[in-house]
Amino acid sequence: MDKKYGSDLFWAVMFFVASTAWNMTTGETWWMVSLGWLSWAAVLYFVTRIFLHWAEDRQWPTRTRLLTPIVASLAFVALAAYRLWFVSAPVYVYLAPSQGLFDGEQRAFVVKHVGPRAMENVEIAIYENSHPEKVEKKNFDLIGSSGDNPLAPKYLWFTPSTPWNEEYTIVTTDRQNSPVRQQLTVRSQHRGFSVSSRVEISGFSWHFWPLLECKYEACDELMRIDQTTQHIFEPKPKVIQMPDGSVVDQGAVNPAPSAPPEAESDLRRLSEWQRQQIIGEMRQFSGRRVLILATSGSNTWKYADDFRDVFREASWKVTGPLPAPPRDEGITDVWISVNAKWWNRPLPRELAALRDILVRTGVKHSPNHILDPNVPEDTIVLWVGAKSPEGRAAADCGGPEYKPRENMPKPCSIAPITPKPLPPIPGMGGSQIYRGTDATAH
Repeated sequence: MDKKYGSDLFWAVMFFVASTAWNMTTGETWWMVSLGWLSWAAVLYFVTRIFLHWAEDRQWPTRTRLLTPIVASLAFVALAAYRLWFVSAPVYVYLAPSQGLFDGEQRAFVVKHVGPRAMENVEIAIYENSHPEKVEKKNFDLIGSSGDNPLAPKYLWFTPSTPWNEEYTIVTTDRQNSPVRQQLTVRSQHRGFSVSSRVEISGFSWHFWPLLECKYEACDELMRIDQTTQHIFEPKPKVIQMPDGSVVDQGAVNPAPSAPPEAESDLRRLSEWQRQQIIGEMRQFSGRRVLILATSGSNTWKYADDFRDVFREASWKVTGPLPAPPRDEGITDVWISVNAKWWNRPLPRELAALRDILVRTGVKHSPNHILDPNVPEDTIVLWVGAKSPEGRAAADCGGPEYKPRENMPKPCSIAPITPKPLPPIPGMGGSQIYRGTDATAH
């Protein structure tokens, strides 16, 4: 072999063997990886020398001889930089609290993973600042780096001592990384869900700034929990109390009529006085859209036709009556649905007016309107169901869903439940039902 190749080839092979052995026997710390890549840089250096000798012997153009090593060096630097980032980037988890209190007492905390590497043998401990002796711990064998799976969430339950005025310290430890401490505050402010959080490495670290820090609205995306995830929690809650004091129905009750239904007439029509009152109130919102959906039954459809006529006379854009989805056949009386964008926002004037006029005219209806992310944003959905028995109310059964989910129970198909008393939120009364679906909404 030509002498000008022999020495370079010898050292290239020696550094290649050393680099391979180093990578197979050392850990994933940044300084070990750095030494490994320095050894690979030596391999690249001697291989480049061999290439330049070889290209010169074949009389390659000077531009080509120089450009090839430059491109190879840039690719090497990019790979080395990525590898160093991969092993040195902070890896941690933080907890995102559920917006509601499950069965009026428990809050779910969903594990959120950040960083390019998986974490093994992870222990998460939640401490309540007002009662440090109160702690909830859970161990996880592996928390992956492929993103949080809403269909297989990792979560913990905690029962706060002072609901809606909660402060926590959360400590996370695992096999390879430094302990991480999270300060988390959960409040109910201005009828809304308010969260602030700070996550930082506990003890000595080269990472001198917080890993995560947010307050109030800035936390919304970081603390968002997918709606799909909330339907997978076990044990499944019966009711959920929201920050404004309203209660989400997670299962309908099965009312026992106070009198046999066949003993009562199910014929309902809007009287002339009711028509005049509703038309007069709603005409100020002419041009708005309303969709009327009705369950089966000739008397129910006649009642739905009455609402169609009054909205048309009030110069609204009316669609329907149309058949309600089969899953919603169990609803009773009148319900109202609007898009979920109105959650924690002032109600549109036309919705407030419609609710008020139904009360003033004695129309039997649910006092709770439904926030449904699948309802068109510019439309009010008016649901007309069968007449409920005397002594019973529409809200005794579950409400309708605009796009019902599979395998969900129908209204009035679940045994009665007696939820535990919910913690009070001063100055807040229940007026909304958040109809959770697979769509994402806040």
